[in-house]
Amino acid sequence: MDNKDKYDRQIRLWGVDGQKEIQNAVLVSLGSGVISAEFLKNLVLHAVGTVVIIDDSIVTEEDVGINFFVEKQYIGQYRADVLAKLLKEMNPDPVFKSIISSPFDLNVFKENSFGESAIVVTTGNIQTQFLNDLSDVIRSQRMRQVHIQSTGLFSSMYIDAGKHYFFEGGVENKDPNDFRISKPFPELVEFFESFKFDSMDDNELGNLPYLVILYHARKRLKIKKNFEKIGSKNRKELISEILSMKRYEAQENISLAIDNASFAYDDVFPPINTVEAFDVVDQFDEKHPFWETIRACKNFFQKNGVIPHYGGMPDIECSPDLYKAMKELYKAKSIKDWAEIAAEIPDVPKDIISHISKCIWRIGGVNYQKLSESIQAKTPKENIYSDATTHGSIIQILFIAARQFIDQYGRNPGRNDIDVMSALMKSLDAEDNYSDLLTEFCTYEGETIPCVAAFFSGIAAQEITKIIIRQATPINGTFFYDGVHTSFHSG
Repeated sequence: MDNKDKYDRQIRLWGVDGQKEIQNAVLVSLGSGVISAEFLKNLVLHAVGTVVIIDDSIVTEEDVGINFFVEKQYIGQYRADVLAKLLKEMNPDPVFKSIISSPFDLNVFKENSFGESAIVVTTGNIQTQFLNDLSDVIRSQRMRQVHIQSTGLFSSMYIDAGKHYFFEGGVENKDPNDFRISKPFPELVEFFESFKFDSMDDNELGNLPYLVILYHARKRLKIKKNFEKIGSKNRKELISEILSMKRYEAQENISLAIDNASFAYDDVFPPINTVEAFDVVDQFDEKHPFWETIRACKNFFQKNGVIPHYGGMPDIECSPDLYKAMKELYKAKSIKDWAEIAAEIPDVPKDIISHISKCIWRIGGVNYQKLSESIQAKTPKENIYSDATTHGSIIQILFIAARQFIDQYGRNPGRNDIDVMSALMKSLDAEDNYSDLLTEFCTYEGETIPCVAAFFSGIAAQEITKIIIRQATPINGTFFYDGVHTSFHSG
């Protein structure tokens, strides 16, 4: 079977380019336990290019009881070899490599080159110092990192993707409604002004694009009311002006103009995610072609009050000739805008500029914290979202306190350690309403519930997929699951 057919459903989600990114990606798993296995399974089914599993653990009876990917016949064998073998049975396309070495020996990164596109995966309850040291190695080699923990009904995820950019939306993303009604360029003004309403018959008027109606209604309203700008607060007046242009009852373009009145507002562009990318672009100071292009787009926006046009036009109801004429105007405007961008950044490859030009309205960027910083972060309560609870910061502090306990005692906290854990949480400024959650957490003594691990590892795999394909907004650093209250919390 051809790979394009084999992965047809995935390609429908994120396109051929997205699938190529998946198949070029490298996953390096430090460890081969149940969380690692569940996480890797999801990316292997996506057909991630290379999977490297580093571990010297031997399969035990306990593994057989909790790890779906380990069977009794493999007891006594290296778990990394067994996991690689069984994952390959699920999908033979990725390249699998097992390295029999301690997952806590950072010399593996000196002895092997995994490439800047590699994503290093750690799981479970690991000492803070190792995570800090690993974080330094990841940053120095420009790789990316995810750490996943799951204890009982609680799970946490920490991501460091460095200076990450993405394009919001998948392969089926619709064209934006970038009609420039409020900021028309000269050629568009000439087109709009060419229609003389007083000399048009009903049939001609009824076949006008509703954009022409919007432009003239906006222009008339500004003159009548002496408005400097028109926004949502002027909606009633704008609709009234649109209705004053109505000739007959079934005039469809009048109804469409009313439905889309917001396109005439002054604040219709740029899209929020593009603005956010402009806000972070100055944090990306290295000579990266993507960010050089975005910086040039930001300069264009500051100069012109609009982003460079993407060159397309969604379908609208009007005569074919008028639609063709408008589409050619927007295309010509785009060519002109991006020629100006290209002149500012002559060293950036033209294919990169061309790609960005087609989806400028849905770019985004995240400058991730180092993982050594995010694992210590205590998110303020106002930044927590959940199902009407405020336990997000407590879940974060639970995991921080658990790592501190492991650092101090060399084991996971259990039922008899609640007082010690409570003292650690108080030192981390936890609020007083954590006793039930702490008791629940310590009851499991660091053990993983397989179904919770599978569920949360699926979420983690989804976020890493977003980072690989660069087509959707990933979480910004940290994510937590509270299975007691069935709620999620993001840092």
